Amino acid sequence: MEEALLIERVAAEVWKRLQEGQRKALALFTGGTMGAREGLLALEKLKEQGWYLTVVMTPGAERALGTGRIAGFLAGVPILTEEKGWPPGPLLKEHNLILVPVLTVNSAAKVAAGIADNLLRP
Repeated sequence: MEEALLIERVAAEVWKRLQEGQRKALALFTGGTMGAREGLLALEKLKEQGWYLTVVMTPGAERALGTGRIAGFLAGVPILTEEKGWPPGPLLKEHNLILVPVLTVNSAAKVAAGIADNLLRP
């Protein structure tokens, strides 16, 4: 009986640590505003649940939403732009989840066509 309890506790601790390690999400914002508030509120909830977030904004998103608005909802979350961004490869390797809270039709079409003209479309 003691052995089974020990195994259960070890398994629970391993599961907990695995879950903690998997809570890194990359949030990609394009130049749209429709649904932005809802997307930001959802990201805020994820942050409260222990997710580590990184935001990447296209130039269109910077114009439409502004980094200040994002920072207002997600205090302390790194916000990357083309001007101060990182290469996409390492970003994708560091995060296990990619979220697109606001996606414009233009960006969706460019992704589908393989057009890589900003940090979000390498």
